[in-house]
Amino acid sequence: DLDISFTCAIFSLTGSLPAPAVGSGLLGPAIPFTPGLMQTGTAGGSTAPCKRLLFDSRDPDGHYGAGVVTSAWAARLSPSVPRVKTLTMGEFRAVMNWEGISQHIGNSDADGGGIDLGQGVEIDYLLVTNLIPAGENWFIAANLYDLETMRNLARFEVSAATEEAAVAAAKGGWIEMVAPLVNAGICAEFDPKSAVVDVGQTQGFSIEVTNLAGEPAESPKVTRITGTCGEWNPDSGDVEGTNWTSEFTAGSDACHEEVSARVAADGTVGEVYSYAETSITVEALWQWATTITFEDAHSRITAESDGEFFVESDFDALIGSGTGYIEGSGEAYCETNGTVTWQPYELVGTYQVMVSGEVTERPETDAPWTVKFAPMGFQINTEMTYRTSSDCIEAGTYSNDLLGFLGAGALVMYPHWYNNQPDGFLTMMRPVGDGIPFEESLIGLPGASIRGIIWKPQP
Repeated sequence: DLDISFTCAIFSLTGSLPAPAVGSGLLGPAIPFTPGLMQTGTAGGSTAPCKRLLFDSRDPDGHYGAGVVTSAWAARLSPSVPRVKTLTMGEFRAVMNWEGISQHIGNSDADGGGIDLGQGVEIDYLLVTNLIPAGENWFIAANLYDLETMRNLARFEVSAATEEAAVAAAKGGWIEMVAPLVNAGICAEFDPKSAVVDVGQTQGFSIEVTNLAGEPAESPKVTRITGTCGEWNPDSGDVEGTNWTSEFTAGSDACHEEVSARVAADGTVGEVYSYAETSITVEALWQWATTITFEDAHSRITAESDGEFFVESDFDALIGSGTGYIEGSGEAYCETNGTVTWQPYELVGTYQVMVSGEVTERPETDAPWTVKFAPMGFQINTEMTYRTSSDCIEAGTYSNDLLGFLGAGALVMYPHWYNNQPDGFLTMMRPVGDGIPFEESLIGLPGASIRGIIWKPQP
């Protein structure tokens, strides 16, 4: 006679397996093993495995019924729960034995050969199958456990007069484990898994959430997102179908962080949750600074400016802005009736800067980029102060007088033109590391030169 019964139970794990040590879990909730020994599902999309199930069979000496059932179940569960990767205890022991040998001989697999044991992962679920003789009958009992909550998710039992009959009846019992396992957990994954965002800019993200069958979970929701490099909108909410979307707006400073989003859903045993993770780097805008000087026998003028720019991705164009300050002093030329006098003056002023140019060479490594950099001054405002009077102009302070405006404008409006580089100064800038200074003589304006530097603040 056969007696088959199935119970989906919710209770604390006691009796069936030894009580775990405090903090260790049943097998220690983080049991390392080698990914790929028994791959289930397919790569990518909503069918890539995110959970791990360990099969354990227990047979009396000289008997193999539970092992036969375990092998059959391990192969047949995979198509129904593609987001679960399975591993038998035999495979697990083989990995552990290899790990011990590998550590003993100091094998780091640096050459890429052999089994990679460098990235341990967690075992999430345990399915234990027991073959139990009871008088003239044989029982096969199976229990599915959640190792994190230490609870039983499902139980299966079958009995028969012979071991062979019990095994034959139990082989089809795998289907009874599907429904509890499908909703035993969820998978949550960010897209993209990493992003580089300029300060103040916005990047869209999505989180895919499924149950272990790769289908919509029960009442999924994003409960919170941790992160300090910017703001998320929204930062929580219900998941519609399998996708939840949000926008990240970067802050004003360079920054790097690993962002974690907690996602919860209704599961086989109360609430289940998972964490979606992504890496965000907030890149500051490129910074620049220039100093233009002019000096001859009668005058010395200095114009200093700084600002920022970004590199437009489609055309590798430099687009930016900045501000500048001018100061100087000297003697102004005055000629009347054939008589030349030099009238002392002081000059101060401000101006705006528009930056243009382009990246002409961008190596694949962190090597410096070659760029054309054109800082062009505009909205120039000056004040000229004449300490004494002359036949040309009375003593006093004048705003935007002709001499001051033309003198300042000659220096700052198109400095690269004076160097015969109409598209901008040919210089270099590093995407990582310190700035690279440049210096050029403005050959079209004798006595003038420019010094500058471009750099990018690092997180």
